[in-house]
Amino acid sequence: MFKKLIAILLTLCLLAGLCCAFAAEQGSYVALGDSIADGFRLEGYTVPGSAPADSYPVLVAAAAGYELVPLAVSGMDTPGLLAALETEAYRSAVSEAELITLSIGSNDLLKPAIIKAAEAMEGQDLSALEGADMTALMGFMSQLNDALTNEESLLLFQQQVDRFRSNWDSIIGSLRALNPDAVIIATSFYNPFTDFDFSMGGVSVTVGSTTQGYLDQMNAHLAEGPLSAEYLVADIREADTNVNLSFTDMSAIDLDPHPSKEGHAFIASALLSVLETAAPSGLRNFKEVISYSEGMYSDLPAAQWARDGIRQATELGLMQGSGGAFDPDGELTVAQALAMAARVRSIYTGDGKEFDQSTGEHWYDVYVLYCISEHIIGWSDFSELTRPITRAEMAY
Repeated sequence: MFKKLIAILLTLCLLAGLCCAFAAEQGSYVALGDSIADGFRLEGYTVPGSAPADSYPVLVAAAAGYELVPLAVSGMDTPGLLAALETEAYRSAVSEAELITLSIGSNDLLKPAIIKAAEAMEGQDLSALEGADMTALMGFMSQLNDALTNEESLLLFQQQVDRFRSNWDSIIGSLRALNPDAVIIATSFYNPFTDFDFSMGGVSVTVGSTTQGYLDQMNAHLAEGPLSAEYLVADIREADTNVNLSFTDMSAIDLDPHPSKEGHAFIASALLSVLETAAPSGLRNFKEVISYSEGMYSDLPAAQWARDGIRQATELGLMQGSGGAFDPDGELTVAQALAMAARVRSIYTGDGKEFDQSTGEHWYDVYVLYCISEHIIGWSDFSELTRPITRAEMAY
């Protein structure tokens, strides 16, 4: 209940604050994905695209001042979205969008799991479980658990995860080909079946932890995949769902994995928080920032980890290079380190400091004075600013 209350309060605060923050921002918002983005099971849901009032795309659009284009489809998986992105309707909407949210991949795992569960329950009289004793119920749970965690199923689920990785990269590539400039925010994957991990009456059920292992792989790909620089990620792993596992009241059992009304409020708050962070820093034209780090420097190293680090440092405004080059093998000077310290401090405090390098005799004077005024360093800490900085001084 506390988590639900926090989700609602977060959303109300964001809706109140962001309606003002984004009031001048008009444009289209395309919500892509599966039944989570489609608002399935919420009040007012009828068919794909019906956009229930409590669904997170509607909440985000209202708060951020966008015109919503709801293109999520219940039951859609990554192959389905790839196919949809070949249609004129999707291509046109995506190409004109300022904001795109993406919630896709859950069905890549859920569909084969449903098939395996159906195979396990074939011939079962499920109505007989209502009012059944604990032994019978545990027997059923054990049979279901075995069907979902045997070697054949585990291999199938891993294959689905591998397919997801490939399809995800293709989806992101397609979106960027259609629209290089839109802000793209992907939602992470939550585990609705965490309660399906327990031992009782000599029966061990491990569906929850088994599911979590595959979701962890998928979330890791969102965060660290080869195209992760092309989008932002909203963490929705704590979203409330409709799942209710009761061993005392069979009529109260609900295995529906979709977000509840409170869950959609939580997802909306997560997306709005990411968007709020992105917009003031100039990331509404997200691709422009990426192009800045990838295209501005003429001497980027071949190593991808180094390119990613340089890109991130540039996006955050910590480093800028010089004369169209980054000089990745060069030494860092005391002045350059103080410039980075000043920029970090300004970003952290949100003081909006504009560092005009032309105001002093040297380009770095404005940074040094800021560091002194903010008590990052003292007047006498550094006498020579153009020499290489030591590791100890950099830590200081």
